[in-house]
Amino acid sequence: MRKNSTDFLHEFRVAYVNRQLDDAGPATFDGRPAEAFRVKQPDGITEETWYVDPQTAQPLGDVRRFADVAGEPGQVVTRRLATYEKLPPTADNLKLLSVR
Repeated sequence: MRKNSTDFLHEFRVAYVNRQLDDAGPATFDGRPAEAFRVKQPDGITEETWYVDPQTAQPLGDVRRFADVAGEPGQVVTRRLATYEKLPPTADNLKLLSVR
């Protein structure tokens, strides 16, 4: 599995648990209504904004903005949560829920 597909929700949960999310209000993400949350201290990232579905509270994706070496706006990375699946609560699946 690719790194972004395995760490995506984990990163959001960690930011939530650590109270690093600031409510940035209503927004749109990929043409869908969303609630935006900015991360207060995004390690090495100039700005990070998460987008959450206001009806289901499921993360839709995030946009990360990086500065270049001179501090000027640089790379922008958009990650999208394309599939959200709920696994049955088997012992093996429950082990996957532990925060690492």
